[in-house]
Amino acid sequence: MNDLITDYYDNLNPGAFSDCECRTPRSNSCLDCFQSQFFGGNEISYDCEEKRKLYVLRYFPVHCAENYRGAKNIPSDVIDNWFEDGHVNILSVGGGPGSDICGVLEYLEDEARSRQVDLSVDVVRLDIEDQWDEVFDDVMERFFPWASYRTVHLDVNDGIDLSSDGNFDMATLSYLTSELSSEACLNLADEVDSLLVDGGVLMINDRPEDVVEQDIRSMFDRIEVSYEEYSLSAWAGYRYPNDIADVVGPKFNMNSSIFIGVKE
Repeated sequence: MNDLITDYYDNLNPGAFSDCECRTPRSNSCLDCFQSQFFGGNEISYDCEEKRKLYVLRYFPVHCAENYRGAKNIPSDVIDNWFEDGHVNILSVGGGPGSDICGVLEYLEDEARSRQVDLSVDVVRLDIEDQWDEVFDDVMERFFPWASYRTVHLDVNDGIDLSSDGNFDMATLSYLTSELSSEACLNLADEVDSLLVDGGVLMINDRPEDVVEQDIRSMFDRIEVSYEEYSLSAWAGYRYPNDIADVVGPKFNMNSSIFIGVKE
């Protein structure tokens, strides 16, 4: 992870701000533009390459850690079955830069190493835009060259048609439900349920806010899948070079609610 942080920091271009036509109102630098977009009713957008780099630097490691911790709470009998089969299909819904997949695959790598057994993994990542594709490809090729993956661009509000991909052993949703209406969350739950095999895992990670957590609980209730929920707040376990941390102000501690259910 340190190489990822260093590489993305070295590739920042602060001078891009002077010619930027989509800067956040009243911002005075790329970092200020990135931070200010979350407040005052400003548009949150990652069309800008500099914003995407800053997102990776500030949030990717900690969101990866949250999903790693979540994966560690998948029931052991489910993990045993995956390794007995030797293969697992994973669906990432609204995957963005891939912190959800990174966390899950890091966990599966650790399990494979501990068990001294190989595991074949196929990943299908869904995202509405192509703006994160380059980052996701970099993450996969940098850390998980052994895994097969592909990206499908679609709007989950219009349904998910993956009939050619078969069914999935796991679906991950990380920081997606908080961006959807309650009705859209229920519709998405139905879509994901139709794509999960019996015994498949649904893992949802998002902000620890009452309204978000209630939407997630309603999703599991909608598809009649029992679940466990966990509150994550500890140090994410990543160390940043001090000079980079001083500039970009990364998030060091996890701060999310993660829900895990197994379809019966």
